[in-house]
Amino acid sequence: MLNLNLRYHSESEDPLMKFNLDPEVNTMDAMFVADVGASYPIMNRNGVQVQAVGRVSNLFDSEYSTFVHYPMAGRFISAGFEVNLR
Repeated sequence: MLNLNLRYHSESEDPLMKFNLDPEVNTMDAMFVADVGASYPIMNRNGVQVQAVGRVSNLFDSEYSTFVHYPMAGRFISAGFEVNLR
């Protein structure tokens, strides 16, 4: 299974800056972030399901913030296994 998550957020004001913590900077740039993930079933026996999973967050290594002065992490790659017991 393959999945894709696309997020866009237009330019906006940081809600925390309404307290004038940094009056010079109170807006965040627009952002577009893409995440992709995949899973592949390996075993399905006696009520035990095992699948390999992988994910790339921030696929294009976009620089963005969800709050002014707090940048988000760059590209992040993870892989592993999921085991479901029934």
